[in-house]
Amino acid sequence: MSATPSFIDQAIRMVQLTRFLKEAGIKNKEIAYALDMYPSAFSALINNVLSKLVESSQKGALTEQEIKAVFDQVNNVSELKTRRRIQEYLQKLEALKLQLFEVAERKPLNYIDNLINGSPGEILRLLEGVYHCYYISSFGYRVKREPFLIYFDARQRTYRVRKGNKQSPAWYEGFGYMSNNHLFTIQIAEKNTLSIDNFMAHFHLPPLYAETMEMLKGISISMSNSNLPIARKMLLHRVGNFSSLDDFNQLETLFFRREEGNENEIVRYLREQTSFIEYLPIPYPDYAPQDLVKENKVKELI
Repeated sequence: MSATPSFIDQAIRMVQLTRFLKEAGIKNKEIAYALDMYPSAFSALINNVLSKLVESSQKGALTEQEIKAVFDQVNNVSELKTRRRIQEYLQKLEALKLQLFEVAERKPLNYIDNLINGSPGEILRLLEGVYHCYYISSFGYRVKREPFLIYFDARQRTYRVRKGNKQSPAWYEGFGYMSNNHLFTIQIAEKNTLSIDNFMAHFHLPPLYAETMEMLKGISISMSNSNLPIARKMLLHRVGNFSSLDDFNQLETLFFRREEGNENEIVRYLREQTSFIEYLPIPYPDYAPQDLVKENKVKELI
């Protein structure tokens, strides 16, 4: 005799809800108390009974005897009681999940704050310094090299980032953090302008941070001169340690003409590779798929 599908479906849903609540930070014993169960019994029910039933059901329908055999392997979980109360368990788990969403809605969005505060300081300290930042500028599509700075702001207790300085045509300021173990992310905004460009970039970090920090490769996303999104390869080449903002502001920004800079490996690399992805402005856009045909025609003309 085959088991009724509803019990297996309920088991699947209970395992899913429990996994979701645990990943959201609710402890095992808190879930157990919400279900009016002992933590040990709840753990046995989820790990030793329902999870096994769910795994076995993926291979085919289970018989009542097979289900009973799984329950018989544990001595603190009753099959009869579980069948009788599983719908109640599901309702209480759904209520817990709803409470999580309600709490999240009442709290301000602190995702970035958590990333900043959770970034490992020992790695960020190794990143501190002055760099030359290279990429293809959308101003004349020439290789651009400008000053780039990562430093610790003791007053705000964050790692600050500056791209360009007061001598540069445009300069940006913001913060940096570790968005995962191998990505250093910056979020910066253009200063002293009416049309603010918000700029983000991800830089890949090697496993052996202290040994290979001379150059970082990354991808940036910002606005082009036509106010359309542009993604570019960006390379940071370390110049030295940070000493003072006055010294940093003495560094100049360079635009390399086509015949200049070919002895520089980074400049040569950017010229030889596909180094940016850009949406082009088109006349009379419809904001519909036919705009893509127009953009390809504009690209051919360029």
